[in-house]
Amino acid sequence: MKKLILIVFIGIQVIGLSQKEEVVKLQNNELKVNFGMTLFGLPEISYDRILTNEYSVGISLTYSALGKENYGTTYMITPNFRLFFGKNRAKGFFMEANASLFEERVRKSDYYYYEYSYDSYYTSHTTKYTNFGLGMAAGYKLISSSRWVGELYAGLGRNFLNNTNKGSIDFYPRLGFIVGRRF
Repeated sequence: MKKLILIVFIGIQVIGLSQKEEVVKLQNNELKVNFGMTLFGLPEISYDRILTNEYSVGISLTYSALGKENYGTTYMITPNFRLFFGKNRAKGFFMEANASLFEERVRKSDYYYYEYSYDSYYTSHTTKYTNFGLGMAAGYKLISSSRWVGELYAGLGRNFLNNTNKGSIDFYPRLGFIVGRRF
């Protein structure tokens, strides 16, 4: 009986050692759509690359769906760096540092008054400004077992160019209700 138990035990060990270890391939990429900005007419697509369990870098591209005749943000390119505080890989609470290059259209009105004829009139024209800013955001990321990603975040960035122009914005928003996929 002892020999049988010993043979079974050795057989189990040999079978266990002959099994190949399965290599787990980490998914380091995420492609996402921001439905929060889409509600404001600014659809946004993002790509993130996970560097470690705590760090990721990404870029977001936003373009105005309202057309060129409207005023406000035309496009926005926003690279970001995220620091995660959760126990799992790039999941949970995060802080984001970002930079943004964006263009905005501003309506300018000029008032002219002619003293001798007592005439006056307004002219209106559109001016485009390319702006650059730096900002911060905070949020939370959830990941399903089938690698679907959900995020909520909010933040603000400061415009460093053209902020003295009449009608130009001083701050840009960083808002997100995101759904995407990790691959």
